[in-house]
Amino acid sequence: MHDYLLLLGSVSMAMRAKRALARDGIRVEVTKQTAREDGGCRYAIRVTNADLLRVTLVLREEGIPYRMSN
Repeated sequence: MHDYLLLLGSVSMAMRAKRALARDGIRVEVTKQTAREDGGCRYAIRVTNADLLRVTLVLREEGIPYRMSN
């Protein structure tokens, strides 16, 4: 099974996403990624292929911006 990383701009957004997903019964792992070019931090949640659609729908409903990692 393939995992995806959804990038979030801050630890606050990552934790907000984790809580929103937990309310929907989806468990995710929050990880700190390498620093961005502008010097800021970046955090990610690891999502399985099976949960990807549900996760993106929940994040959209909660207004939590994210980007898919390459």
